[in-house]
Amino acid sequence: MTDGLRIVDLIAGFGDTFRFNCPTEILFGAGRAAELPARVRAQARRVLVAVDAAAATGPAGELLAALRAEQAIELAEWNPPAGEPTLAGLAGGADLAQAHRPELVLAIGGGATMDSAKVLAVLGAAPAGVTAADVIAPGTYRPADVVPLWTVPTLSGSGAEVTRGTVIADGHGVKNGFANPARHPALAVLDPTLAVGAPAAVLGPPTVDVFCHATESLLAGRGFPISDLLAATAATLVVRSLAEPLGERSVTGAGQLMTAAVFGAMAFSSGSGLTTAHEYSDIAGLRLGLPHGYAASLLLPAVLARQAELGHPSVARLGRLFADAGLSGDPGRDLAHVLGELGAPRLPEVCSPEQALELVELLYAVGDDRHWISRQDAITLVGKGFELDA
Repeated sequence: MTDGLRIVDLIAGFGDTFRFNCPTEILFGAGRAAELPARVRAQARRVLVAVDAAAATGPAGELLAALRAEQAIELAEWNPPAGEPTLAGLAGGADLAQAHRPELVLAIGGGATMDSAKVLAVLGAAPAGVTAADVIAPGTYRPADVVPLWTVPTLSGSGAEVTRGTVIADGHGVKNGFANPARHPALAVLDPTLAVGAPAAVLGPPTVDVFCHATESLLAGRGFPISDLLAATAATLVVRSLAEPLGERSVTGAGQLMTAAVFGAMAFSSGSGLTTAHEYSDIAGLRLGLPHGYAASLLLPAVLARQAELGHPSVARLGRLFADAGLSGDPGRDLAHVLGELGAPRLPEVCSPEQALELVELLYAVGDDRHWISRQDAITLVGKGFELDA
């Protein structure tokens, strides 16, 4: 049983109904990426590789060289632009996917690369003329099948390597996405040696994203036994990873964070969901120029405080989890400590109260029905975020 989550916490969930589905095959372990060229050769002849520039010049460079050396593979490579994926940035990859008609799409890199590759996997099997805009909501193309996608993360963050969702920003800076069972990656190769060596400035935001996924999954109030266990394990692994300096991760530490990213993503994507903290990040990240993970953390302390005021049992669970992981056991204090250690900014450090409320209005422009809480409750939540730093 995972520390911090007692059996009594899990028993309660068995009175409800739930569904859990993660069809992605996972290969984990140092050196597992070396198995890929042979696996790729056995799977497909025409292959499209989406790889970000940092991954291509880092530890994953050896994997790319091995793939290029495979004579039986017709390899096409695409490097997505740096930063959050956008429709404009996808244009080159979209054209390549439709021209190459791959039998397999391979994504090597961080969450942005995974998200982009999911779109390419759709377009690679789509009729000629279908564009990325047609695929992303509110686009009209809804395929029943896609090109198989394999993922090789080199950063641990969004957990996109095992989820079916994608988020892409349009030309107006509004993030849209899609989610369909056909778009689950078929295979995820988690090789921690590919994640060693990244500097702290690069690792901070995605690690915060992992922590947000785990804690929000518990706080959202829609969890069930499997999601709670996955989320609690992910949060524990992030807290314990602080024993190593962020930019000096060992292979073991990198593997723990890879596991945490996958567990956190499996937890929230299987039904427990996220909170206003993550919803807000879709607007705040782009408008304030913040990496996604840091944007997702801006309202997390306020979400915790709100659930504490409501007497939600997840707050006490987090307190036990933090204590078992070596922290004080005070949920609010420990949450702030972890975010601070990972370099996440506080809400008052990046915007004024007026700016923060403007972002709420943009977020709720589509109405209240798709959100975790109502617009008025979100306004109150933002106010709480500033009060906590007063």
